[in-house]
Amino acid sequence: MNYSSSLLRLNASFSWPFILKPWFFTTKKIYLYKHGMFKKSQRITTYPKQKRINRPMFVVTGYARSKGGALRYKVRDVNHHSKTDRKRGYITANQKYVVNVYYKTMPKHKRITVINPKGIYLYKTKSLRGQTKHFKKGTHLRVKKLVKHNLSTRYQLTNGKYVTVNKKLIIQGNY
Repeated sequence: MNYSSSLLRLNASFSWPFILKPWFFTTKKIYLYKHGMFKKSQRITTYPKQKRINRPMFVVTGYARSKGGALRYKVRDVNHHSKTDRKRGYITANQKYVVNVYYKTMPKHKRITVINPKGIYLYKTKSLRGQTKHFKKGTHLRVKKLVKHNLSTRYQLTNGKYVTVNKKLIIQGNY
């Protein structure tokens, strides 16, 4: 089947900040499709709704629009240890279904809680090198500021060390 440019147009009107936020995970049941025209016959796989720490994660490699103008993300599955790892296809860009993996704001009360069952590490540098300490699930940490590093962000704690801002590993506030 031929998908002409009238059916599926690559969209070059987005600016770089759109492309620089390429990591997403799903919040609801979602399908991965072969093409940007979502048809039941072109489904590659299904991703069911899951708890936050188990949600499927994707990296955006491109984007397109359907004939009706709906934005689609061209993605690669980055769910290691999963049958679907490295699969490529299209998912919806609807914010009800996909959310950025990394926090872009400071926590309201400058506190975060570790939610990953395996915990997280504290690092010396904002490039997350030089592990210094391990925090178990349920640990509350105090944040000093949000620091940008390349295409991502990190939290700098009050002790000057850094932790990830991955929503699958931490949550803002005390929980």
